[in-house]
Amino acid sequence: MKPAEYVDQSASGLALSLIEGAIDIDDFTVFRTGTIGGGDVTVRAAIIGASHVLSFETENAALTEMFACTEARGGASQILFGALGDLLKATTELTFADGRRYRFKASLVSLASPIPAALKRFRGRTSRRGRHIHLAFRFPRRADRSASPETIVSVRYVRSRRAFDHPGGPGAPANRVLADTAHCYPDERKVVVTSSELTWGQPA
Repeated sequence: MKPAEYVDQSASGLALSLIEGAIDIDDFTVFRTGTIGGGDVTVRAAIIGASHVLSFETENAALTEMFACTEARGGASQILFGALGDLLKATTELTFADGRRYRFKASLVSLASPIPAALKRFRGRTSRRGRHIHLAFRFPRRADRSASPETIVSVRYVRSRRAFDHPGGPGAPANRVLADTAHCYPDERKVVVTSSELTWGQPA
């Protein structure tokens, strides 16, 4: 594991890069990683500095979500790039030719009560269904900070076999990967919270 080096950056510098294919996370400082897999999907998650990377590998395609203050390196095939200011205005939604659907939403909240209580619940969240990744990294707190910089990533994969499990009814996607993240910037008293979802396939 690399040393816990924290570089002060602004929450406003965060941006979403959506990439076709995978990226080499070894290009970044990686603090936590996790992987879950099923018969038709492999999901890889990583905390890179105060940011995160999620890779969704389905049967015939791979999609990578990187939410960071830097862009992907190595000539990655970028589908979408969105700065935080634009992401806060509306939910990002994409539909691919093979039927996959992707949604991403970001919100910016104050690092003040009752947010710390909400973050505590987020840290302790467990999966009640399906496969689950829970990653968290808290940087060492400096004497001049009231709280430690922290990044939390929670991912779960749910495969449903019944169409009525989904509001869309018959024909609704059967497989879902749901991800929630929190990026804490104590110097700015801000937390950036994101939620993303990838759905694909049909009920069995």
